[in-house]
Amino acid sequence: MARMTLSADDIASAAQLIHDHRGMTVEVFGRSFDTVGRESKSRVFATVYALSDKDFLLAIKECLRIAADNGFVEKLLAEISFNLPNQDDLRTVVPTDIILKAEKGLHQTVFPDSGGLQSVEIVNVVGKVQPKIGVIRDKRCNQEYIGTCFLVGADLIMTAAHVIWGMIDFEKNPPQEIPGATDGVQVEFWNLGGRFAPNQPRVAKFARKWLVAASEPCGTPPRDLDCTNLELAAKNHDFALVRIDEKIGDKIGILDIHDPADAQMNTLLVVVGHAGGTDCWFHSETLLEHRRRTGRLHHKANTADGMSGGACLDKLARVVGIHEGTVQSNGSRYNRSVHMLPIRRKIKQLTEDPLSPRSRRLRWLPASQATDSWKSLGFPDVRSDHPIVGRTAFQDWVRRAAMAAAPSG
Repeated sequence: MARMTLSADDIASAAQLIHDHRGMTVEVFGRSFDTVGRESKSRVFATVYALSDKDFLLAIKECLRIAADNGFVEKLLAEISFNLPNQDDLRTVVPTDIILKAEKGLHQTVFPDSGGLQSVEIVNVVGKVQPKIGVIRDKRCNQEYIGTCFLVGADLIMTAAHVIWGMIDFEKNPPQEIPGATDGVQVEFWNLGGRFAPNQPRVAKFARKWLVAASEPCGTPPRDLDCTNLELAAKNHDFALVRIDEKIGDKIGILDIHDPADAQMNTLLVVVGHAGGTDCWFHSETLLEHRRRTGRLHHKANTADGMSGGACLDKLARVVGIHEGTVQSNGSRYNRSVHMLPIRRKIKQLTEDPLSPRSRRLRWLPASQATDSWKSLGFPDVRSDHPIVGRTAFQDWVRRAAMAAAPSG
């Protein structure tokens, strides 16, 4: 999180202005602070107020210090403004330079090597995908927002396996769900186009049978990323394809990974994800290396805790990878992502490809009957993403099925 960039004088000045503002009460300020401070797991206002001997001005100062430490000063001012009886905008009351100092600290901490200006082209890429980017929240964890995900089907999300490591039994082949492990887990879509309103995310739970496919991480989460074992990296692709209980993708769209694009060295790579909370961030840099043997992308697009499982995009907003982690190598650091092609190959190995754009069989029938009917039409019993059923053959099959079902006599 951001370190405090506001001086004691800045905090004292802002606190006095807030304290003296008309309509300001302990209840208004306290409710506002608790609302925006919840995601950073900060102290509740009642505790701060009690420790300040119920000195309201002193309590405001301490809350501003906490907000500056955790990067939500501007959010706090906006929430207070919303709760004031007259709804005056406090962001026009507190000096702009104080607000900017607090926000600059957050930006520099999350993206310290941002490299200055970003192309409008990048903003357009992020604008296309932002509704489909979600955050996974586990209410049982101290830091509830545990990682990023993105919609790849009507009711399918993709994330890094190490984000939900404790919910999957990788000792089983194929990996299995751990019973009860997703109690208290939900997926939230906070971004423009995905949410219902600014403070009202679209929410879904994991489905009853939620694990569709997964590949084990390299190393032991959350911190041990094995970056030296190439054989392990070639086998473990650190992803989880998860089914949720609502077809949100039908409402807000999906990121198509059916035929993933290649990732070329020295081209643009954009990483999008939730940095440990409801705020979504992105950064872009050049793809330094594509290790095709292991399916890994090396780059210096900046990331932060919570962005694991985020989508890695090319300049056309196509998903080329999923964010895995950071590697320290010979005194330098780089970020590592898993290329989407080996992930897609593993998903295609399933009996039923959940990402197939067309039905492979006659899905309105039970599986065994559908297979027999498919064979009766003269088609081979093989998997195909694009079955072609001739009109005459199909009509003949319907006619034969109707005759077989007709009562005899």
